[in-house]
Amino acid sequence: MGFTTQKVLMLGSLSSIAVSNGFLFAQTTGMLKSLQRNDDGLNLTESDILWI
Repeated sequence: MGFTTQKVLMLGSLSSIAVSNGFLFAQTTGMLKSLQRNDDGLNLTESDILWI
């Protein structure tokens, strides 16, 4: 494999990792905001949510 091919593979891998991390962080943020809204009747304090 040439040096250019290795660069392309490395950048592609790093880009896919960055995108998947973005999706995970967005899902986690959405879940925490949903728990803080208390729409579903769960009574969670900030410390309970912190442990989650």
